[in-house]
Amino acid sequence: MKTGIDSISLHIPNYFLSLEDLEKYRSNKKAVYDGIVQKHMSICPPDQDIVTMAYNAAAKIVDKENKSSIKLLLFCTETGLDFAKAAGLYIHEFLKLPNDCRVLELKQACYSAVGALQLAKDFVSSHKDSKVLIIASDVAKYKLNSSGEKTQGAGAVAMIVSENPKVLEIEDYSGVYSKNIMDFWRPNYLEHALVSPSYSVKSYIDVLEKCWKQYKKNSSLDLKDIDYFCYHTPFAPMIQRVHKVFTNAINKQKLNCEQILEQTKDSLRYNCEIGNCYTASMFISFISLLQNSKPKKGRVGFFSYGSGCVAEYFSGIIQDGFLDFVKFSEDNIEKRIKLTPQKYEEFYNFKYPQDGSELVLPVYSERAGELRLSRIANHKRHYILS
Repeated sequence: MKTGIDSISLHIPNYFLSLEDLEKYRSNKKAVYDGIVQKHMSICPPDQDIVTMAYNAAAKIVDKENKSSIKLLLFCTETGLDFAKAAGLYIHEFLKLPNDCRVLELKQACYSAVGALQLAKDFVSSHKDSKVLIIASDVAKYKLNSSGEKTQGAGAVAMIVSENPKVLEIEDYSGVYSKNIMDFWRPNYLEHALVSPSYSVKSYIDVLEKCWKQYKKNSSLDLKDIDYFCYHTPFAPMIQRVHKVFTNAINKQKLNCEQILEQTKDSLRYNCEIGNCYTASMFISFISLLQNSKPKKGRVGFFSYGSGCVAEYFSGIIQDGFLDFVKFSEDNIEKRIKLTPQKYEEFYNFKYPQDGSELVLPVYSERAGELRLSRIANHKRHYILS
């Protein structure tokens, strides 16, 4: 039985910040990259969060025909809103999913959505005619004027996993690696993540090679059998370097910069515009690959890295006619509202009440049919459809 991604969608906020504007505002020396350039980062206004982005992504692929078959909802995030309640329950309510649908929230840095995908594959295989809704929704946030600031972003990807998938068949073999390290973390009392940048990048590359060796052993496949590449993408130029180091390490014939750029540009196009979305970032690369490369068929090699760390290399086969089931329009990128660095800092520093008092939020961007955060009162978040 084939199982995998039956449909997939992406939602991003209606605001963005130019990294060029940020560099000028910070009086930093402009970074120069040989090849792919990180251009912008998506920014959430105060009336948008991981719940609103998640719903707005999921609503594109959940309809009357498939909602009754969804028996499991897995909400993946590392920017959760509650230490007890799963954010997916808001999505369950607004999508009107059946009451016999399990709802869980998963966390392991940027890896959890791939963990959810593997769990969903097994669930579908053992529950006849059932489907699983996976949502990866995150807001990446670092200290102002820190090294991580330019890697921020926001977005949500939703996927339906089923038998006989229309987008991607997930293959049965993978390579997994887990180890307790401290390269990236966010204690409960902090609003922003802490990171050791050089250590994290080194770990990413080391673990990629370990996962690949296990994947190769389990699958009997080699690099020549991989037609396309998708990586977890904290920062797009980093992935160009990672891909070069990785492919040259396992290839007898070294790839030059032009070949590396050709193999990565389509999958990184949207990441360059959106920024890091933690659990969603690798799947944003996948959507970018599908819509910009438009492959007719082929095998995609995926690498997911979640700091801390858990990582996995796996693969999937692109299905015929997949484009009809990939729900994202590049117009959503082009029609965003550009923020000044000052307005971006205003959004960044916005504080929600923590004493139970009421806050009514104005409408920052109105799109018909989308969910927004309308008010907070008595420690409860209230959402409405516009």
